Amino acid sequence: MEDIIAGRFETDDKARAAAASLPDSVSKNDVFIFF
Repeated sequence: MEDIIAGRFETDDKARAAAASLPDSVSKNDVFIFF
């Protein structure tokens, strides 16, 4: 999952920061669709 998100950001850290900034109620599937 992180690899998919990281592919759209310059670094893994930025991808994780973006994912972490989302509400905890958002599921991983929703995060995938969001990005």
